[in-house]
Amino acid sequence: MRRILMAVVLTGTLPLLALADASESSRRVEEKKREILDEAPSRLLRTVDSFSLETGGWINYRYSDYKNSDNDKSEEDALRNSSWGDLRLWGRLVYQTPEMAQEKRRHFLYLRFKDVYIRNRGDDPGEKYDNRGPSVNYAYGSFDWDAWKLEAGRRYFNIGRGIAFSGVFDGVQVNYQQPGWNIGLLAAQTKPHDDNIDTSVPGYDKGAARSFAGLGLGYAGIPDHQIYGYALVERDHSRERPEDFAQDYGYDAVFYGAGSKGQWGKRWPYWLEVIQETGTSREDGTNAKSDVKAWAVSAEQRFLTLWRSGLTFSGEYAMGSGDPDRAYVTNTVGGNAAGHDRNFMYFGYLPTGVALSPLLSNLRLARVGVDLYPFFAVPALRKVLLGLDYYRYWKDRPEGGISDYDATETSREVGQEVDVRIDWRLGPRVILSVEGGCFMPGAAYPDTARAREQAASISLSYIF
Repeated sequence: MRRILMAVVLTGTLPLLALADASESSRRVEEKKREILDEAPSRLLRTVDSFSLETGGWINYRYSDYKNSDNDKSEEDALRNSSWGDLRLWGRLVYQTPEMAQEKRRHFLYLRFKDVYIRNRGDDPGEKYDNRGPSVNYAYGSFDWDAWKLEAGRRYFNIGRGIAFSGVFDGVQVNYQQPGWNIGLLAAQTKPHDDNIDTSVPGYDKGAARSFAGLGLGYAGIPDHQIYGYALVERDHSRERPEDFAQDYGYDAVFYGAGSKGQWGKRWPYWLEVIQETGTSREDGTNAKSDVKAWAVSAEQRFLTLWRSGLTFSGEYAMGSGDPDRAYVTNTVGGNAAGHDRNFMYFGYLPTGVALSPLLSNLRLARVGVDLYPFFAVPALRKVLLGLDYYRYWKDRPEGGISDYDATETSREVGQEVDVRIDWRLGPRVILSVEGGCFMPGAAYPDTARAREQAASISLSYIF
């Protein structure tokens, strides 16, 4: 009976679940863009006394191709390929006196606009054409008074490693620093028109309304190591459109995290974080509340060789607890049926592969990887970075679902994935990136859904 009910729920929510998976893949792309944009240089436009104005821009074209995204060769792919055109323009007004320059401090106001055009192709790609923008991507002020630092506005916020909470929000963060110590406070909320992570909420599209408050403490008094802890409170203020009187959807969570990052010697950098989640969720089909009792762990170790190729080895393990009666890990409908909700649902990000890109909910993963510059001896190709990763995925609770709704079998074996990526710095302002992944489903998928899932993309960025 339980399998029949699960099938009915999934059949009714397939379009919503597909959108959720696509959202996680989009988040992965956006995180890679953020890494480039954070390092993007700007040009000095004008200086008057202690004030200076800097401007810059970035344009990116990305083409992605998908095959067997539903793990079924007999069905046409809903989405076969997509093209993205992305434009960002920014400006920074800086105030810095000579004394502040000596202390490496400055105050500034930062504004960045974003405009994205997307074209999708496939048997049923949803929106074939979508123009997202122009919109305000970042708009915040940063003020540095030596021990105190304040940043307020729309920007990228994160706490800890960024798993429990990270992304672009409207908010404020205050940090107080003393030698070896750092105390941080943040308060943030989702941006207007953000999508709700719970796609079963009526009107979830552009309907997110969640607030966050966090406290973090870091200690760096141990050479080459930083120990930290944090607490984060999330409150769900999202509304249903239209109102659903038979079902409540509120999800209020509290996260407690502790971790350490640093290096064992000069060639062994690492990162470790453990997260406990408490709070309340709503049971599927009722208005009853359930206590959330979930947890997650993430550990990564790298080894940097001394070779001229920059050869680097890495290993990672991560897991997020699961609930045995959840068909879908982010939704109320198809979510927890009764008893404690042990599903780890979070509001941040952890990279989990190119092809599958699953959420770290009811999931365990192990990854081994290698990075190197294979053509370091060829001047024209010296900055070509090659990366190779192997993933192995398992369910935490074999009875429950994961973020890929095709994994409906009662088995821990989700599958394996091999990813390859190439990043080529063609110049100080031009970056070419190519990546591909192949996911091989395991016994958690039914026999009709074990075709290999493949994804590949090429991206060209120009900073001006």
